[in-house]
Amino acid sequence: MCVIVYKPKNVKISENTIQDMWLSNPDGAGFVVFQKGKLTVSKGYLDIESFKYDLEHVKDYSLGIHFRYATHGAVTNEMTHPFIISKDIKEASETFIDTDKPVLLHNGIITGFGNDKISDTADYVTNVLAHMPSIQVMKKLLHTTGSKYLLAHNGKIHFIGKFEQYKGLQVSNTYWDSSRMFADYPSHSTQSRFNFNFKSTKGYLCD
Repeated sequence: MCVIVYKPKNVKISENTIQDMWLSNPDGAGFVVFQKGKLTVSKGYLDIESFKYDLEHVKDYSLGIHFRYATHGAVTNEMTHPFIISKDIKEASETFIDTDKPVLLHNGIITGFGNDKISDTADYVTNVLAHMPSIQVMKKLLHTTGSKYLLAHNGKIHFIGKFEQYKGLQVSNTYWDSSRMFADYPSHSTQSRFNFNFKSTKGYLCD
């Protein structure tokens, strides 16, 4: 199923919410930090502790967060979301990068795309969206797939499909909310990728 979360600046996402989303969508996670003039993609988290540790370092910023439930493609760092809109699969799948290109998070299945190695989203991004001339054309195409998306570029955040309000967040679904499971998570290194200060997120607008 997957779930997309839009977390506005200074809104808290609780540890219980993170755990419930992860347990229902256990195939990796990632997020994009919305900054004035650029986007920072950080993804490829295949264990919850590393994910939570890095998320803590950007908790005061506006974020787009994704938890993956794999239907197509391998369960790898590169196939987690977000994806950069690029014709080059390597660039589209970068796990930690600043970019001025559009960035996409997806909840759903895109029929006719993906295989056992490449997810439907990665396939659609590189072979369809990256060839489109504008964000407006991308949005029209995305609406035809029947899925939900968060598309960010040039100071704006676009929601495709109906999102729900949940404790100050906007989420693509709440199916995960009934998952009350328990798990023991292994210990991992707690060295964060984020050892620098972000610029202000002022100027990023939602539609």
